Amino acid sequence: MRVKRESEFVVLTFNVLEGRFFDQILDRIAATYRAKPGTLSGPTEEVLYSTKGCAAETTLEEAGEWAEHLRGFKSSRLTLIDDWSSQLKSGGALRVHLKVKTDDAPAFIGAVNDHRLIAAAEHEIGEDEMSLRDPSEMASLPDERQGALMEIHFLAWIMEEVLHALESS
Repeated sequence: MRVKRESEFVVLTFNVLEGRFFDQILDRIAATYRAKPGTLSGPTEEVLYSTKGCAAETTLEEAGEWAEHLRGFKSSRLTLIDDWSSQLKSGGALRVHLKVKTDDAPAFIGAVNDHRLIAAAEHEIGEDEMSLRDPSEMASLPDERQGALMEIHFLAWIMEEVLHALESS
């Protein structure tokens, strides 16, 4: 993957496999954002619609309104996610390009980070596992957790490169 700033865009260039993988992740993000609060798994629900930001004396109704407000905020990214996914699907035989408007970069990073947090919560990956870099240390984890951890690292790399490209303007 390569990331560079071009005028009012951040352009991500993926090889075909990276592009397909990231497109699958975007599809999963979109599906999660389309789901209503109360219909997601416990860890996903907690990541996206936690009521920890509400006051201690919040009623159940107010907590529900809070979750719906958060859902509205998250689902406002769906048009962008659909556009990014369509760019990846229409890529070339060797490389695919994804152009993210710099104004949309916070939404892009937010959506990617949401998925990282969900993957960590769903697979009970904590800071200790997140800091693993040696493949032999990762090998001790169950296959599903290894896959989630690799996905988390891949998404972190994307976020870091996008942020770096934004800073270089």
